Amino acid sequence: MPATLSQKLRINDHLIPVKNLDKVFWPSEGLTKGDVMEYYISIWPYLAPHLKDRPLSLVRYPEGIEGSFFYQKNFPDPPPWVETLPLTSKDRRINYVMANNLETLVWAVNLGCIEVHP
Repeated sequence: MPATLSQKLRINDHLIPVKNLDKVFWPSEGLTKGDVMEYYISIWPYLAPHLKDRPLSLVRYPEGIEGSFFYQKNFPDPPPWVETLPLTSKDRRINYVMANNLETLVWAVNLGCIEVHP
């Protein structure tokens, strides 16, 4: 999935903006963000039953697997086609992402998410 700038990827009825697909996420293997995205797209039929209807914690690696990372649970303003589940924890409302469609998973990878935890 070569791209050096930004583009839009059509999945089902949605155009997902993606960028920096040539960014190296695994230096030792030479794998890029685009490679990770292609991998998740290819395994979606097998992964979907395990993610469906489950709130996710996403681990974001903006600079790749060897860079710093952070966990993100709350997504207050995702695109309209990303389903969220609002839950209250310690008097705080958290909008968890639900990866009920491939578009959401691709959107998450574009944010630098390498790991998803249901």
